[in-house]
Amino acid sequence: MSNLEKWLKEIGLEQYFSIFSENDVDDELLSELGEPDLKELGLSLGHRKKLLKALRESNCDDAAESQSSKLTSNNQASGYLSKNLPNPPHDRLSSIASEPEKRFLSLMFCDLVDSTRITAALDMEDMHALNREYQSACAEAIRKFNGYVARYMGDGILAYFGYPRANENDAEHAVWAGLEIVSLIKSMSTRFDLPEGLELSVRIGIATGPVVVETIGEGTSGENAVVGEAPNLAARMEGLAMANSIVVGPDTHRLVEKTFALKSIGPQSIKGYSQPLETWQVSGPLDPGDKSPSRKKEHLTSLIGRNEEQTLLQSRWQRSLIGEGQIVLLSGEAGIGKTRLIDSLLENILEPHQQIRIFCSQNQTQSPLHPFITYMLRTAGVIQGDPRKASAEKLAKLLRNKFNYSDSLLQTILSLASIAEPVKQSSDGPEGSHGQLDPQHLLQLLQEKIVDSIITDSVYQPILLVIEDTHWIDATSKKVLDLLVERTQFNRIMMLASSRTEKPISYSLSNVTNLSLSNLTREQSNQMVHEIMENSDLPASKLLEISEKSAGIPLFLEEVSKSVLSLDHTEPTNDVSNSGSRTLSDMSNIAIPDTLQASLLSTLDRLGEAKQVAQYGSVIGNTFEKSLLSSITNQQEQYLEAK
Repeated sequence: MSNLEKWLKEIGLEQYFSIFSENDVDDELLSELGEPDLKELGLSLGHRKKLLKALRESNCDDAAESQSSKLTSNNQASGYLSKNLPNPPHDRLSSIASEPEKRFLSLMFCDLVDSTRITAALDMEDMHALNREYQSACAEAIRKFNGYVARYMGDGILAYFGYPRANENDAEHAVWAGLEIVSLIKSMSTRFDLPEGLELSVRIGIATGPVVVETIGEGTSGENAVVGEAPNLAARMEGLAMANSIVVGPDTHRLVEKTFALKSIGPQSIKGYSQPLETWQVSGPLDPGDKSPSRKKEHLTSLIGRNEEQTLLQSRWQRSLIGEGQIVLLSGEAGIGKTRLIDSLLENILEPHQQIRIFCSQNQTQSPLHPFITYMLRTAGVIQGDPRKASAEKLAKLLRNKFNYSDSLLQTILSLASIAEPVKQSSDGPEGSHGQLDPQHLLQLLQEKIVDSIITDSVYQPILLVIEDTHWIDATSKKVLDLLVERTQFNRIMMLASSRTEKPISYSLSNVTNLSLSNLTREQSNQMVHEIMENSDLPASKLLEISEKSAGIPLFLEEVSKSVLSLDHTEPTNDVSNSGSRTLSDMSNIAIPDTLQASLLSTLDRLGEAKQVAQYGSVIGNTFEKSLLSSITNQQEQYLEAK
């Protein structure tokens, strides 16, 4: 009997084991499921609540209790917390290796402001309830963005992003989780009778860097600890933060600056650092659409090796201009240059047209119509920090005047954008004649209205609709694409959708073109590296090494080249603070840039049992005999091939 089946039997829900198995839900994935997923799998309301409650309780099974004990220090307070607090997604029904492991993490320290004064102002029972709700809210936000609660320390929380499983945007996930925590804790103040002048708020610090993770201690005193600069720096960042603010260090800033608005708070003297460090406060998320115009300024090279693809896209655009609607499905692995190719098309279209560019998000795969709602808000001029009333007025003006949306659909959009309360019922359909409509029906009408608006607009002006990262598209937005594809063929519309190779979207129609991007050739890779490094003193052998290590992936080529260019050009000195300096010409190896660490680690973590084999292989080199690998790993060649 598997761990999952045993656990389901213990909580009285063993009848769902076969359903989970049929849908490839294993021990690890179970804790990632939310209520919408469980509803889709056919669980009743009562059983959904029962299962989610069991997942939140730390003592639901022996494995979870063991895991929880590793996450807290062996003292009275942490002993209580380990039995009563909700666990993050990777805490339960998953195994975490006790062997030391080098990782690249983003670490978050979160602390409740003025907790001493709040404790003195409340009786013990009220403070207990407040503390439980505060920690539960933080754990839920961390869980939502793939984080891992490593330790509860009274009113402080330490979380890892990138362990035990890496995601390609762990630093961004940490900041998203921080913003969510700030929002949740702000809203908690109204539910507790705090004395005048006191309100709930948090300080959050985030730092990123290489660490070693290991389990220290034995039995109930064991915990997963990290060794490296990042944990200490995250704690220092938290100490610099004001109430309800997030402060990040230099490495985190470099990884998230294209996703969030960041305000420099200047160089800060940090204990343990010989020189002041530049630090930043997070203001909020950037609109993805706002980044598009500046992207071309970020590229280090001209577009290399994509002439055929550029010509094909231009030809499909020209055909759409005469009413032969086109669908282009652009696929390729991460970093292969999908967005770069899209930017090139947009830069070279000369004909008057309407451009709709939307972005799917890894963090919004369960948010209905998220990319379309975000586009509407951007078009309406709604910005981060706008009061709800002002946001609603801007959106209402746009949708009523330009698209003739009804009040019911407007309310649906406002609720999906978290500007208004969720729609429960409406008597007003698009034309006021649909009677009582439930939210699901309203959502369906909204999908059809979005499609109708695009089709109607194409009569007056050609439309280029770009949907990026459809491997993260939510189901309701995918339905909009399906409807558009059905109606595009005889309209002046070109739809260009990009996706990762491992999860492409597909349609079988005559006006659909599948365009897959391959890696650059060796000659093209060398051309790109030489263009980036043209003013450096790096020898030709090192340029070739950069090209070879990057495997023909343009993003890798650019990031590795930028990393090399950023090396100190001064000769090594006896100064301890400069002991790592070296010239480009005597650089002995090429390190993986921080910007690629999370992406590569996430790929490695997805290998499961084959991960260790891949790590052995990476030490040996790019090519080796199976017999050598078999000898090193003490595993038969046939078993290695299966992995």
